[in-house]
Amino acid sequence: RDLGTMAPDSQRKRRIGDYELPSWCGFPKTKPKWLWMEVCKAGRSRVGIFSLLKKSVNIVGRDKRADLPLKHLSLSRQHAAFLHHSGEGVGLFIVDLGSRHGTFVGEKRIDPKTPVRLTPGVKVRFGASTRHFVLRTTNPKTSSRPRARAAPGPSALPPTTPVESQAKDAQSDKMGAENDGKDAPGDGQAAGVSSTEETSASGRAAHVDTAAQIMKIPFDPNSTKGKFEGLEIVEEG
Repeated sequence: RDLGTMAPDSQRKRRIGDYELPSWCGFPKTKPKWLWMEVCKAGRSRVGIFSLLKKSVNIVGRDKRADLPLKHLSLSRQHAAFLHHSGEGVGLFIVDLGSRHGTFVGEKRIDPKTPVRLTPGVKVRFGASTRHFVLRTTNPKTSSRPRARAAPGPSALPPTTPVESQAKDAQSDKMGAENDGKDAPGDGQAAGVSSTEETSASGRAAHVDTAAQIMKIPFDPNSTKGKFEGLEIVEEG
């Protein structure tokens, strides 16, 4: 299959597959100083950056010759493209190239082959990939990475004074004395524990079974919730 549109920018054709690039597509006379996508995974953590200033058209897809290649099987070979507008100060656009599982700006699935303008800080997703891309216009070397808050450690707990420790020991001894002579847990109590464990195991099994059914949800082309049909390892074409 001819993917000539992935040639250097000066040699690019005016089409990507069966999508004809808009007449306004190209770099403006004054290119922005910084324009890149922050690549994030699992909600917040940054795993990389992708510069958008090397080419006026940057193709995203599963094909390894794409400008931004992604391996997730929900992506098409030529899934979407970032397009620069040649007008001064107009900015960057994204277009879905007719992908099967969609391109999402924010939480909304965009219409295929209809360019959508992107604003700084907007989040973009492709298909069912867990990675998302955030448009940035600042210096990537000085942009801080988002960090998860650390859980408070033992040092965050207030220290226990000798007086408090003695009081707790005395209370523990008193409770132990009150419990002396009481019957050990009977069969009914043991059965209750077993029942609880069985209920918990049943709940876990139900959760796994529900997750396994997700792939059977039929694909709705009008949906904006990101549902997708069963994935094929090899796509047609």
